[in-house]
Amino acid sequence: MTKMRMAIAAGPERWAKVRRKLELGGDSLKRPPRGFDPNHRFIEDIGRKDFVASAGLTEAQVCGPSLMQDFSAACRAMLPMLPLVEFTTRALGLEP
Repeated sequence: MTKMRMAIAAGPERWAKVRRKLELGGDSLKRPPRGFDPNHRFIEDIGRKDFVASAGLTEAQVCGPSLMQDFSAACRAMLPMLPLVEFTTRALGLEP
């Protein structure tokens, strides 16, 4: 998690582009993590314990006859998450 926090803190403009289209969920620290500026523009994201983005399907959709169409639509709705995956991959030092 430290690598992700450091990447957000060091690249706020890059993170802003990633964050623009996402609604993130997940757990966060109660206080800013030690060693990070508590006034940083993205301190809430720096304090995240995880990054959760999802598109839900109802039980009726999963059990219904149009599951594949609904699933495909949910996958398309997740396309804005791709920059998050790329940012995370680079923050961890992996190949995108």
